[in-house]
Amino acid sequence: MILLYQKFQEQIEGKYIEETDLLTMLADHIEETQLIQNSIIYLDEFSGFTKQEYKIIEKFVKLAKQVNITICTDDLNINTNPDVDIYHANKTTVAKIWNLVNENNFSFEEPVELNEPHRFRTEELQYLSENINKQKSTKYEKNVENIELFLAQNPYSEIENIAQKIAGLIKQENMRYQDIAIITKNIEEYASLVRAIFTKYNIPVFIDEKRDVNQNIIIQYILAILEVIEKNYTAESIFNYLKLGFSQIEQDEIFELENYCNKWGIKQNKWKKDFIYEIDKEDKKQKIERYNQIRKQIIDPIVMLKEKMNESKTAENITKCLYEFLQEQKIEENIVRKN
Repeated sequence: MILLYQKFQEQIEGKYIEETDLLTMLADHIEETQLIQNSIIYLDEFSGFTKQEYKIIEKFVKLAKQVNITICTDDLNINTNPDVDIYHANKTTVAKIWNLVNENNFSFEEPVELNEPHRFRTEELQYLSENINKQKSTKYEKNVENIELFLAQNPYSEIENIAQKIAGLIKQENMRYQDIAIITKNIEEYASLVRAIFTKYNIPVFIDEKRDVNQNIIIQYILAILEVIEKNYTAESIFNYLKLGFSQIEQDEIFELENYCNKWGIKQNKWKKDFIYEIDKEDKKQKIERYNQIRKQIIDPIVMLKEKMNESKTAENITKCLYEFLQEQKIEENIVRKN
């Protein structure tokens, strides 16, 4: 294992940076920035930290005015039997933070306990939250009106049952869709099912899921423009740009133009000149004229953008150039049109 690790380090040295290395670099150089000096830092929703992260916290405490760390736990006493304590990992984290404080002679305030829950509007949910993980709990004596269990055979029947419940709430109890929320920790598993089944029941839905920024159509459009410029008007980059659908050019014409360019090797600087190659059809003149119209419609604005970006020396000015280009191309109107 040692030999494998050594060879791995030799292969990546000077070429790649591991994520953990970035944290180490941050800890080593954080004192060089003024960003942390005299600031107030909050670390929330962490159950534990890596060795590098503890090192960063140590630097935070040294540099910042105040560091606040929140931990979700019932108390701060570490149970000798971690198998029966769901907060054992969190309590261990607290113990490590206290060791870090003591080892460095940092000052710390007494922990603040937030015992009053504010998230529950019903007694049943609050009782369930307080007792679900207890080995011994008292029986809920009142009638249960706000919690219902449904045994589903599979995720499809589970979501369909929810859709039926929502439809009933809308029709029979005059509720609004915006008043209803579905909570799950397996959003990746359920998202596509929810979209399909809710469409079947005409239920509008917004799914709060993380998406790669590259999936955003505006980002795709900007990247496609920059690719055309960076690759010096290669046919591939231009047609990737066209096929995003913002040029208001019909798809059939795009495919015809692509075939024409592939046949005659139209690429790079040839895009800046009129097309002159003939087409073996009766309407060849009209076709070439149309291709040249499309060429100018695509290339002229990008050429102007490139010239402006070359004159711009800062990221701010380049960003302004891109923003002005988006406005000139009426990108917002095109998005509305596409949708």
